[in-house]
Amino acid sequence: MTIIKPHKTHIYLRFFISIFALGALGGSIYIFEYNSLVNIKNQIESNEKAIVELQIQNADLKNNLYQILDPTKLEGLAVENQLVLEKNPEYFNTKQWVSGLSF
Repeated sequence: MTIIKPHKTHIYLRFFISIFALGALGGSIYIFEYNSLVNIKNQIESNEKAIVELQIQNADLKNNLYQILDPTKLEGLAVENQLVLEKNPEYFNTKQWVSGLSF
């Protein structure tokens, strides 16, 4: 007598299909994450290059500022505009800051 087990073949088929589906899903997630990691590394490298370029521009601007604010050039500008160096400057004087309550 032959015993036929039709339900056993479907169980094996479902098992292999589910294993294949899990492998495909895991592989696609791995590929997605790897691509994201590579994109982030490329962005970091490009941002580092941009930072270096901005630091160079910042150094150039500071150099220009220091050249403009050179004390010898400022003294020459003061002489040119006939400005006089004050011996005792009073930038902040308490007498100037009179409030209404002090009368």
